[in-house]
Amino acid sequence: MNDDAAPARSEAVQRSGRVVLLAAFVGVLTGLGVAVFDEVVTRGLDGLADLPLWVIALAPTLGLAVASLALWWIGRGASRAHQQQVEAALHKFEQFQLCRS
Repeated sequence: MNDDAAPARSEAVQRSGRVVLLAAFVGVLTGLGVAVFDEVVTRGLDGLADLPLWVIALAPTLGLAVASLALWWIGRGASRAHQQQVEAALHKFEQFQLCRS
């Protein structure tokens, strides 16, 4: 075996070990985030079942109003048009990639 390759190999093994540990940490955080989100949504939906029917019927409208206000206030007037521009650019990129192959 070549002794010159040993330090580089050792460094690569250490680096890959750090990557694996980081990936495990991110995975645990993601799993915890999903578990918390699931618990919040489940409790929220269980709480909705006890409300009067008219409140349940208006809940989606209220959610849409809150989302629209957030888009207007936090997003500074952003609209869905930006998403459409991104999608159009993506399709052009995909067509370019298909033409190249």
